[in-house]
Amino acid sequence: MKVSEQVELDEVEHGSVVLDGFDAHVATAGAADGAPVVLLHGWPLHWWSFRHLIRAFAEDGRRVIAPDLRGFGWSGTPGWGYTPPQFTKDLFALLDALGLDQVDLVGHDWGCFVGYRATLEQPDRFRRFVAMSTPGPHSRYTPGAVASLWRYWYWQALAAPAIGPRTVQRMASPRSLVGRWIGLHRTAPEVAAAYMLQFRDPARVAASVALYRDAVLHALATRWQPEYRRARLRVPTLHIHGTKDGPTSPAFVRPMAARSDDWRLELLDGVGHFLLDEAPERVDDLARPFLAP
Repeated sequence: MKVSEQVELDEVEHGSVVLDGFDAHVATAGAADGAPVVLLHGWPLHWWSFRHLIRAFAEDGRRVIAPDLRGFGWSGTPGWGYTPPQFTKDLFALLDALGLDQVDLVGHDWGCFVGYRATLEQPDRFRRFVAMSTPGPHSRYTPGAVASLWRYWYWQALAAPAIGPRTVQRMASPRSLVGRWIGLHRTAPEVAAAYMLQFRDPARVAASVALYRDAVLHALATRWQPEYRRARLRVPTLHIHGTKDGPTSPAFVRPMAARSDDWRLELLDGVGHFLLDEAPERVDDLARPFLAP
């Protein structure tokens, strides 16, 4: 599979796996027989957001697997299933297709939310989990968490008819209120441009709008679903969060500790939502020791 020259990495190979009727792009690196670690990206990102961790884990002799979510990056756009429940099913299907019984998992943004869902649903498939920048569905709605919900105002703009597609396509503009709020402008211009490559395709713009339309309707109510209402996280988890994260306040993630067996929060002072780009060395210093085989 060919990816854009802007995101090519010498040590990374690209392939695809057929999942539920679409071709999932998968970037791989490291030793084929190494301990596997799966990296799940968020929005408006793709596999390349993990470029620093891919190199680091590969140097550690790990087998690194970084898929693009359906509808994003270089994965196929089937026109449906752009929701966290389906992304979670896709993750399990990918593990099955690759013959992986248990892996370490790293997730950022929507990839983090999907990671929390997956580790809650099938904990035996995950040895350890590094979560970044987004709460899980088992987070309690404390007064502090509820008071921070206004931070998700931009979901409405992304989900709106007509407005949503234009908002997605103009994310990198200095005048984009959504782009500034989520912190995309805290990254280097060439980095933001690399992420925006995918949105030259109208089908990927539509996938973004569909994702946030579903989020407006269902995401914040997920914790009330029967399977999450009393869910407890059994997988050892390190949650890394920036103190300058616009969309998600640390107050929204702290309550997860009460419903987790082994959960630790590390705050990166002065870092925003895109901590993989803003502070890759600090993320590396935390994630690698935690996931050491």
